[in-house]
Amino acid sequence: MSDIRQLEETHLIEADLSVRQAIRKIDRNRSGAVCVVDPRCRLLGILTDGDIRRLVLRGLDLESETVEGHMQRRPITATADFSRTQLCHLMRARSISQIPIVGPQNEMLGIALAKDLMDVPQQGRRAVVMAGGRGVRLRPLTEERPKPLLPVGGRPIIELIIERLVGCGFDDILVTTAYRSQMIEDHLQDGGHLGAAIRYLREAEPLGTAGGLALLPEDVTGDLLVVNGDILTTLDYAGMLESHAASGADLTVAVREVVHRVDYGVIQSREEWITRIEEKPRTTMLVNAGIYIVGERMRRLIPRGRRFHMTDLVKYGLGEKRRIRSYPLREYWMDIGRMDDYRRANEELTARTARKIAGPVTIGEPARPGPRG
Repeated sequence: MSDIRQLEETHLIEADLSVRQAIRKIDRNRSGAVCVVDPRCRLLGILTDGDIRRLVLRGLDLESETVEGHMQRRPITATADFSRTQLCHLMRARSISQIPIVGPQNEMLGIALAKDLMDVPQQGRRAVVMAGGRGVRLRPLTEERPKPLLPVGGRPIIELIIERLVGCGFDDILVTTAYRSQMIEDHLQDGGHLGAAIRYLREAEPLGTAGGLALLPEDVTGDLLVVNGDILTTLDYAGMLESHAASGADLTVAVREVVHRVDYGVIQSREEWITRIEEKPRTTMLVNAGIYIVGERMRRLIPRGRRFHMTDLVKYGLGEKRRIRSYPLREYWMDIGRMDDYRRANEELTARTARKIAGPVTIGEPARPGPRG
């Protein structure tokens, strides 16, 4: 049992509690799941972070939905006599990251986690940070300095992004530059002080949020994480990459749930006759969060030498029958695209929380997102 996590209160949850309460426990236990138990601590099921992301896509109210309604009722389990090798084999064969350890009466004894057991390389992943934009909506701050170098919590935005990437195992980083590119290169240099190896993709003119990918060197192959240079988040980038690979998608787009409220009674009518009135309705939408996993087949669709955005790539990909999926982002997320966003970022992100965003993987509390402008 030396390889098995001892149970804590945050690993367990009752079936009649809400999915939102399960999220709070998962964020605290950092195991990616909670085990659902009865009053005698017998296993009833498991609810994983992946299950919750799928609920977000369905637009369900996580406060009112119960754990019982969405848990996996027949999870893969193991007994205390399973060896480390057996547990690792079972995780690989079933593509799972958690295995509850149970006794003769199905009582919970512990939990085995892939991140504890498997000797998976943690470094060497590759990412692109898109840092070539002019930051027009942040003028006058960006008249003399590129947006990625604006300080948040006392640190340049792009430093926080890169340190977060390194904390998730992405230490081979390409940075696209255009506007005031020399300032970015002079600041980051080769990335050694941030624990990364940084190369630059220099755009003669800004090529948009996807156009710079046409400049990738020949040694860049396979699935590639792409992050806009104005995004702060506690997302586990490695988890998103692994989810993309398991899905067989050509492109994965991180999405964020945004709720829009109309502060009036909304009328529906047929000619002059009112058929319905709804007081202050709320509309839930999924918006682009500026984080992507782009496969090689998708990158071949990007034209060379002209402005091209990720929205264009999605449209082209759909037209070419590529497999494009969404990945709900429920962790802390902030898009620093407008002056109000920048002010709020500096109000919310003290030096301590900025270190959390830049540091090794932890699942954080959701932020109050604004739509991408």
